[in-house]
Amino acid sequence: DEPWKWMRSIGADMYRSSGDISDNFSSILRIIRGQENNFSMSGPSCFNDLDMLIVGMYGNGNVGVSNGCTDDEYTIHFGLWCMYGTPLMIGGDIRNVNEFSRKLMQNKELIAINQDPECRPPVVILDKFFWKENRVLFKILSNNEYVIGMFNFYDEKKDIAFFLKDL
Repeated sequence: DEPWKWMRSIGADMYRSSGDISDNFSSILRIIRGQENNFSMSGPSCFNDLDMLIVGMYGNGNVGVSNGCTDDEYTIHFGLWCMYGTPLMIGGDIRNVNEFSRKLMQNKELIAINQDPECRPPVVILDKFFWKENRVLFKILSNNEYVIGMFNFYDEKKDIAFFLKDL
């Protein structure tokens, strides 16, 4: 029922707007593609929950039958959730998280982006190489700071480019 259009007006602090996530990269991409037009609906005191973090699960748990994501895919997943300001709720068993995943989920710089008090949505900028699956995200933070995130959603290496004038 398009909760992003009305949840803030009823005083909700958080709402789910996507289907359930599975521990595979195609599930992450499905959620991102399905919600990109709704990210501007989040803000202080009302957050769009894109579902839990699957970082570090590696196919364990009740989140789909697969071998899980790679470390690179988990890095993209965590970075996107931080850029989009979605709640960071760990879905895996933290008693069994490996060192890579623990460090990723404790990355103070990424968490600061997610927890920025102004909670502005990022702006999607077109990749100047026209790789339609790449995402260049620009986000203004409080205190006149900003962040640029570049994400490659392809299965192989692709260069990403944008012009500073597009910011």
